Amino acid sequence: MKPYQLRTVGDRAVSIEFPNEINPEINLRLQALAKIITADKITGIRAVIPAYHTLLVTFSAMVTTPDSLKSRLDQIIADQLAAPLPSKRTLIIPVCYEEPFAPDLADVADYAGISVDEVIQRHTNQSYLIYFLGFLPGFAYMASVDKKNCHAPFI
Repeated sequence: MKPYQLRTVGDRAVSIEFPNEINPEINLRLQALAKIITADKITGIRAVIPAYHTLLVTFSAMVTTPDSLKSRLDQIIADQLAAPLPSKRTLIIPVCYEEPFAPDLADVADYAGISVDEVIQRHTNQSYLIYFLGFLPGFAYMASVDKKNCHAPFI
């Protein structure tokens, strides 16, 4: 049995779906697949959109069909699953905690019940795994944030 499913989504997309869990290894596979599918330049593909455990591939219905696309995707996925996991890439993103770049820093510290220095220390002493970018430019979806760094009421 395959560790993924290909599902037709409407008349212009195919979803590659791995087990419904937030898992760094699954996501690393999806990120690699997204790069491979994009580089493969399959005729008709419009966009490749990764999420936590799925990869949505949109296409032009005037150029290809879901069945044809699924066949090609199956080949790509089989090859990629046989390969070792790609290595992770680390990016260092500079941050500034001085005014005017951190107007809410004192509010965050107050809400969390810790000092401003502790907020900065907790924020900068951790590596964050970015699973995908979201609806706003640069909005990163993470799932590996240490719970001690989360003070929202819903956590």
